[in-house]
Amino acid sequence: MSTKIRLTRLGAMKRPFYRLVVVDSRKRRDGRYIENLGTYNPIPAETEKTFKEDRILYWLGQGAQLTETAENLVRGAGILEKHRLMQTGVAPEQLEEKLAEWKAAQPKAKEEKLGRAEKKAKKKSDAKAEVEAKAAEEKAAAEAAKRAEEAKKAEDEAASAKAAAAEEAPAEEESADKSAE
Repeated sequence: MSTKIRLTRLGAMKRPFYRLVVVDSRKRRDGRYIENLGTYNPIPAETEKTFKEDRILYWLGQGAQLTETAENLVRGAGILEKHRLMQTGVAPEQLEEKLAEWKAAQPKAKEEKLGRAEKKAKKKSDAKAEVEAKAAEEKAAAEAAKRAEEAKKAEDEAASAKAAAAEEAPAEEESADKSAE
């Protein structure tokens, strides 16, 4: 009989809860199983996983095959690495040290896992902040343009005043010359 380690689904609609079980490969997904090896709850923000490590190692030693999803879960818990180290003949006293090295080399999981509602709210607030920033930028550009226009007007007025003063100065000189004669 070929055996598989796979997930069997429990829980309500849209609220899945899984058991990690050993089952005859010919049985259906939620059918009768040989042994319960642990649980997996994907719903909470921090997924809950509990596994019977010694029993999983026993069944892997007996030749049970892991399904893809079950393999990902068991690998993440470090049980598959422990099985591999045991298969290669690592001494039991070195086993924990090697596992600690392996865990240190694994990428860190995200500290904060946002749910769908939090992601949507964050996206909405980011969009709102972007719109506000764009509006502030446009307002600053409009104020800068207004200041530039006022500065140009002041320059034009100063230039026209200079021109008027320049026109009046020769006229005053001519009138001063005429009155001096």
